[in-house]
This record gives sequence, C-alpha cells and structure tokens, in this order.
Amino acid sequence: MFNFIKRHKIACIVTINIIAFITIIVAIIIHNAKTAVVDIFIAPSDAIITLNGRSYDNFKSHDVLPGTYHVKISMENMQTKEYDITLENQGFIRIWDYLLDENGGYSYYLIHSEDEAILAEIANDEKTKKFLEDYDQAAAILDLLPIKYDAYSADFSEYTQYKIEQDHRDDCPKIICLKIIDGTGNSEQAAKDKIVEKGYNLDNYDISYEYIPLESARLSDE
Repeated sequence: MFNFIKRHKIACIVTINIIAFITIIVAIIIHNAKTAVVDIFIAPSDAIITLNGRSYDNFKSHDVLPGTYHVKISMENMQTKEYDITLENQGFIRIWDYLLDENGGYSYYLIHSEDEAILAEIANDEKTKKFLEDYDQAAAILDLLPIKYDAYSADFSEYTQYKIEQDHRDDCPKIICLKIIDGTGNSEQAAKDKIVEKGYNLDNYDISYEYIPLESARLSDE
C-alpha cells in the first residue's frame, strides 16, 4: 500500500510538471507569435479605442497578432472614426488620430487644453493646423491679462477706467472668452481697440461686457 501511494504521488508530480512545461511552451509560442506592434496615440485622451471589438489603452504600444483589424475610435458627443489596418509579421503601425465634435469642429479642444496639446502632437491636415495656429495666437493674450486702463484724456475732461480679463466659461464658443469690465461707462469699444492695439484678432474671442461703477471692488487691485 505504501509503495502504491508513493508511486501515485510521483505520477501526480510528473503529471503536474508535464502540464507546467506544456503551459510554458504554449505561452512562449503565443508570445513569439505576437510579432506585430500597434502604437496608439489618440485625442481626446478619454476616447475609446477598439481593434476588432477589443479595447486597447491609449498612449501605449501593444503586441498583437499579424492580420487585419477594424479600428474604431469613439467618444460621447464626438464623431466616431472607423477604418481597417493590416499588420504584417514583424510589422509596426501607428494609430495616431483624433476626433472632432459632432458638427466637425474643435469646440471640445477649446475648453480642454490638455487634449488640445495632444491634438497638436498629431495634427496632420491643414484645417487642424490652422485651428492650432489660431489657438496659439489667441491664447498668447492670456500672458497679458488682466489688461487695465486707468487714465484721463489729454485735456483732463474725461476719465476712463476699464479692465479686460479672461471669462472662464465652460461653453465658450471661441478660442478664448474675454470680459470687459467698465468702471466709467462707454468704454467697450476703447477696450476692444486696446486688444487690437496689442496685436490680437477680435474674431478669435467671444467678448462680453459689463458695466460696474468705479466703487466696485472688482476693479481694484488684488
């Protein structure tokens, strides 16, 4: 009985070792078979990327089996992109792409600067490059804000005070939203002229106007 139990235990150990060996061999074969690489870099960062229905992480390179894959890139309130790619053995393909708003525009990127920076890395068409160029030119005004004007006219007959600041709106329809806060009244056009004088295009901004008398703390230095 003792010898039977001993032989049984040895047989079990041998069987386990054989299974483990086969598992390792299969894993090596499968790993070596994955000789194609897909590099994924998509804007927006929260986009969902699938290849043949399987999800893949953004901003990573993935080992995959050679073959043809149906790529789908999607995100809520954005246009979906779908196309096919073919990966050869030892092949490498970049899926560097981006989504536009449902209307084909860039409004999402106007309020998500981190994704605008990603878009800038992969822009490959004139329309997008033009948007990014306009974005950079318009955003440069942020380094000057707030712009404050406080002065009398040459003959001291009129006193003008206003401030131009960024209008932090989630629904900003332009590249940057600005607000003119007028302390003396009738200074809206003067403030817009100041923006142009600084070298910026008014068409790149959505500009709101608010009259607040001088005594308001909003026009005081903080």
